[in-house]
Amino acid sequence: MIIYIHIPKCSGSSFKECFSHNFKDTFWDKRTLRSHIDTNLQYMLAKKKKIKIIPEVLADHFPHGIHEIFDTNDYKYITILRNPIERFISNFYYLLLNEPDSLLIKTFRNNKNNIIKTLKQCICDHINNNQMVKQLSGFEPLLNIILSENNKKDCVYYRGTHANIEPYSDSDMKVIFIEARRNISKYSFIGFQENSNKDYKRFCKQFNLKYKKTERIRHTDRNIFKIDWNNAKINNLVRELNKYDMILYSYAKKI
Repeated sequence: MIIYIHIPKCSGSSFKECFSHNFKDTFWDKRTLRSHIDTNLQYMLAKKKKIKIIPEVLADHFPHGIHEIFDTNDYKYITILRNPIERFISNFYYLLLNEPDSLLIKTFRNNKNNIIKTLKQCICDHINNNQMVKQLSGFEPLLNIILSENNKKDCVYYRGTHANIEPYSDSDMKVIFIEARRNISKYSFIGFQENSNKDYKRFCKQFNLKYKKTERIRHTDRNIFKIDWNNAKINNLVRELNKYDMILYSYAKKI
């Protein structure tokens, strides 16, 4: 079983076309997985019941550790990473255009569209930061797979976004980072968004799959709100907000 951890805004939608082209009925995304899960996932996890049907490919915005709900030890993890600054910017515009009620965009609006004030608040409250590290760490509860974002009470991605939850300390983030680094060191394939079709070809060759050239699927429009992301102050704040993603990205490049 190939498990593709699709990190948002890392060209995952384009890359997933490879799976649908090569595997068709044996390719599962989050919707397919939910149709095979016992209606009471909490009970299923507590009793260590596992899904007996094993897809050839599991690909979506899953957390590392998703293999635990399947009755198999034959699995390989893969993922695509992206320069964390570019990933944050792309995600910002995606949310601005498609999810105006998301916490990041609400924070932006509450700060009267001042990006510097927004980034400072995001750093303070751990909003929309270090997405790659968090998703690859394995700390996300598997129960959240079938829950909506609003119902997630124990979520590694959104801690610090509600008044009754304390922000992560730096020591918390170091533990999360160490686990993410340990996990990806064992991945069978790590690609990079900026390599585009080059890494797609490399993946197909490694796993003996048919290569089909794909066009990048763009979900964002950076013209809807002009921000000078090259401004040194803004750029440094984005770096600080995603400092653990920056370290992980550099580490992955050297593997």
